Amino acid sequence: MREPTKKPSHSVIQPEIAVFGGTFDPPHTGHVMALSYVAATENPARILMIPTWKHPLGKEPLAPFEHRKAMCERATQHLSQVEVSDLEARLGGTSHTLRTLEALSKNFPNHSLRWVMGSDILGQTAQWKDFDKIEKLAPPILLPRGGHHREHQGKNTRGIADTFPWSLPEISSATIRQHLHLGENTGTLVPKSVLHYIQQHRLYGAAGAQDPNP
Repeated sequence: MREPTKKPSHSVIQPEIAVFGGTFDPPHTGHVMALSYVAATENPARILMIPTWKHPLGKEPLAPFEHRKAMCERATQHLSQVEVSDLEARLGGTSHTLRTLEALSKNFPNHSLRWVMGSDILGQTAQWKDFDKIEKLAPPILLPRGGHHREHQGKNTRGIADTFPWSLPEISSATIRQHLHLGENTGTLVPKSVLHYIQQHRLYGAAGAQDPNP
């Protein structure tokens, strides 16, 4: 009797979850461009955009969490792979990246994780809690940001800023908040849906903010 042919064994490829965290106070077009790039080039199974609950470096957001989450949802409504998560609000306390990733690892045991970060973060990693563990748990997808092109030697980090022929625009949420507070035109710095939400809820003193395309 012929023995059944054994099928060749193949390693199981885990679907990836890309994780993009930040204060998003407010989310701007630079954030949307970063998410669009990751969706197009990495093609993860899903992308989680996670607003910070309590910043570990003491940078308290001006807008409440509920508003920042709602603005993120509006900014990414055209990106089908992106889900806005309230994980850090549910975890409570200080929002350390490692704790967030560990929680995601437990929630999605059959997925691999990738941490999406801009090259501007590289100069701050010494202030982060256990950055080496973050790199190991969720090898970063490094995106270049204007004015912050630096080489990174982390063996788990995917992407080297200096090798990119482009960079994300140098857009600052703080600058946007200043424009809004002064009633100045924000141009294309903020997605139109986000600007309407800001005006509707009078965030950042933006009652008189101008919409360039009413």
